[in-house]
Amino acid sequence: MPASAFALRIDNPKIKVELSAGQNYSDSIILTNPSQDAAEVKVYLEDFAYIVPFDGEKSFYAPGTTDFSLADWIKFSPQEFTIKPYARQRISLSIRPDVEFSSVHCGVLFFETSIGTTYEEGEAINVLGRIGSLIFVEPKDKSKQASFTDIEGGLYNLGGNFKNSGNSFLHVQSVFYVMDKEGMIYDRGQLQELYLLPGDAANMTIDLAKNLSAGTYTTVVTFDMEDDDALIKEIDFSLDSSGTVRVLEVRD
Repeated sequence: MPASAFALRIDNPKIKVELSAGQNYSDSIILTNPSQDAAEVKVYLEDFAYIVPFDGEKSFYAPGTTDFSLADWIKFSPQEFTIKPYARQRISLSIRPDVEFSSVHCGVLFFETSIGTTYEEGEAINVLGRIGSLIFVEPKDKSKQASFTDIEGGLYNLGGNFKNSGNSFLHVQSVFYVMDKEGMIYDRGQLQELYLLPGDAANMTIDLAKNLSAGTYTTVVTFDMEDDDALIKEIDFSLDSSGTVRVLEVRD
């Protein structure tokens, strides 16, 4: 989700905090109107979940309806206001978990305003636009854990299933390189970026260079989960002259 859309802009597109039950966190978001027109703004919270292929796209839900909702813990104000041209508005928020919790909770605070009028069959329809700030509340005992399993070979590729098996939100950026038994590097690249809540799992593909000669190789894959947390896999594989890959051994 971009930090700006249409005219309005926010200075805090993502808030991440670690809390325990009864602990309070206070913050604010500055909304800026860089246009020459005043804007009527409505502020509201929604739940969200990442969706397949877990590249950052989300589905949004009514507050309090998902397993990871923080709707009961957050308060914010003001919830409706007019922001003048070239002006700023501070939105204050506080978060206080009222129960013990063991996994990340999240939501998105939306800032919605009219961006114009369109006409359909002669009727005027008000078009709304919104931007949002993602909010993640992690437990004090958060644990970033993940697995990469079901690894199989394909045609000039390797595929597997990456799963968030911990209790924290994971933003995963991954790289790989391919070497022979002498340690000579023949290929390297990046994998798709992933955004995973606990229990989410995504299929990942390691595409190999089409000019890689038949032989036996090792690919080393590093899944960077931020904050110095990473999962590393070493995969021995063979490649035949047709480009078919066969997995020989997998090591952590």
